[in-house]
Amino acid sequence: MFYDPTKVDYNSIFYRDDLCGIASDDPKGRNMIVLLKLYRPIHNLAGICEHMKASIEKLEAWMETIDEDSQEYLKYYNLKNEIKAYYSDLRDMFIANYNNKDFGIEEHIG
Repeated sequence: MFYDPTKVDYNSIFYRDDLCGIASDDPKGRNMIVLLKLYRPIHNLAGICEHMKASIEKLEAWMETIDEDSQEYLKYYNLKNEIKAYYSDLRDMFIANYNNKDFGIEEHIG
């Protein structure tokens, strides 16, 4: 019913689609998504959080190459803080709703 995770790299079975949902082109993988309810919006939110965290890290690394006294640095510093605040809100929403079987993302976005 499931692939043995000690024998199969799940990264070769599953991927994130354009909406950060968990997807698979493999028939057994698609069945696992249904059985494990990996289609729930909470898993999309997790993917969005992962993507945002990676983007923040890339932005921070790139900012290290810019003169800290420049206007450009200040612009990106403010942008990074806006993204981090939004990421924090989404992460908190994810944590608060992880075990809520009735969680629907549309309930939380105004």
